[in-house]
Amino acid sequence: MTLTSAGGAATGRSAADGQRATASSEAPRAREPSRSPSVEVRAGAPLVSAVIPVYNDARVTRAIASLQNQTYRNLEILVVDDGSTDETAQVVGQHLNDPRVRYLHKPHSGRPETRNLGVREARGDFVAWLGSDDESLPCRIERQVEAVQKDPGVGIVHTDGLIIRPDGALHERRRYLPFTIEEFPRRLLAGFSTVCPILDTSAMIRRDLYFRVGLYDGAFLRCQDYDFYIRTAMAGDVRYAHVPLALVKVHQSPMSPDKQRMMVDFYSALARKLIDFFGPDRLTDALARDLHIPQSLVLAEYLAGIVAVCGVPPGHTLYQETQRYLLQAIRDAAPLDRSDACKALAMLARAGGDESLAERSFAQAKAFAEAALGAPANRRAVEQDLPDVPVEQGAGLTSRGEAE
Repeated sequence: MTLTSAGGAATGRSAADGQRATASSEAPRAREPSRSPSVEVRAGAPLVSAVIPVYNDARVTRAIASLQNQTYRNLEILVVDDGSTDETAQVVGQHLNDPRVRYLHKPHSGRPETRNLGVREARGDFVAWLGSDDESLPCRIERQVEAVQKDPGVGIVHTDGLIIRPDGALHERRRYLPFTIEEFPRRLLAGFSTVCPILDTSAMIRRDLYFRVGLYDGAFLRCQDYDFYIRTAMAGDVRYAHVPLALVKVHQSPMSPDKQRMMVDFYSALARKLIDFFGPDRLTDALARDLHIPQSLVLAEYLAGIVAVCGVPPGHTLYQETQRYLLQAIRDAAPLDRSDACKALAMLARAGGDESLAERSFAQAKAFAEAALGAPANRRAVEQDLPDVPVEQGAGLTSRGEAE
């Protein structure tokens, strides 16, 4: 692997250094790099490595310029090129007169390895990520470093973002919420049908955290950031800080149908990873526990959100897993919760094109609601006529999203 630096010099790296992440259960580990003699580290001011992974995206000039304009000066800017074949190299070259900018070019191998190379080559105490088509507002890094100085034990600092439409107009200011270590697993599970609780292009991550939980898993060609955040939650002691300011501009890009299908598979694997590790109790919020809402219903509603948002087909294991949890809730819960489960099952069936099951489930939801009001005849009728769904009760998802 050949890496081209700001000065134009090339350094050789062994095949082991560029070894691609595999689909093993343990993510690759980071290595401690040597410090750069060319970057002055001021006393009390941590060096931050801003890393931009890029592949065939000349818009990277906008991202680089936004980092060159940061008010925080103790910064290196590392552009990691995943084998671009367009004019990306020439565009980046226009910025190499700035000694803070380094450009690394590698053969094309995908996002996880590109990001891992950025972590390995970063010289800073923190890695601040930025998408190649995104922008950091001028005070972004300064505000994030201030958050770390207020709480030196923080491992990840994230911010709000401005979502920009393809035509350049502002779509929304996306506000994120702070969360505790205990809340984070639930936020991650809920995020599959909404948004990840951390805006990744705004994340500044303590570099030694990668030594603890591992680098990005090469099995996740997409969603490798989500998998990384899940592993930080699994560590149990990583602290998170949120800066409630919109400090990055996120430029939206349409997603192809093939990429959408790939996302569904990765979401399946990640959801199962969360459920297997934390268990239903850790993923059920306090209010649901106080109201005695069945854990199977809580999990089913999380999964049903993914099915609805992503258009998961009925034959997919995630769709079947959602049905399984709903059926368990219908059989085990109190009548009113059974009514909610039947409604969710009906909506799931309708999304999957099974109108017959949808109608029967809506009818059962009404009957369960009447039973909850004390109609014993209806209660007996309902319990004798549960929806018949062809799901293997023992079937589930493995941590890789495959049927067991």
